[in-house]
Amino acid sequence: MPPYRESGVFDANGRWTEAATAKAEALRAYISSFAALKRTVLLYPTPEVGWTPQRLNLDALALGKLPPRFISTSRIRERQRNSAAERLLDSIDSPNIRRVRPEDVFCNTLVKYRCIVQADDALYYADDNHVSMQGARLIVQKLLPELGPE
Repeated sequence: MPPYRESGVFDANGRWTEAATAKAEALRAYISSFAALKRTVLLYPTPEVGWTPQRLNLDALALGKLPPRFISTSRIRERQRNSAAERLLDSIDSPNIRRVRPEDVFCNTLVKYRCIVQADDALYYADDNHVSMQGARLIVQKLLPELGPE
């Protein structure tokens, strides 16, 4: 299956070429150069919802209902959407690398095989693929221990 996001560039002769491999190698080398010198924290992609969760709340309110208590998205779909970026980050190896995966915060926690988008009054996403302040706080709680003294 091709990566969810594909990249291309024009070469020196003006021809369109696939660039994902070259970009991945450049990013791998760049991160590896940091990790060779210092502890490096890799923050993996946030699970993408693929739709706007606020819409479900607004639709419920428009129908005179309460917003849903829980909103979630498929863990399988999330894995498909982020697999290319995750494979790239997983391929970078160094004893100085620490990995923080937002999927550990949102997925398979409250609902098995699902990534939580909203729980009770906490809406964790601002749109289809960006976390809200509440969602960011959860990620930061997981990230902070990795930033402490070596």
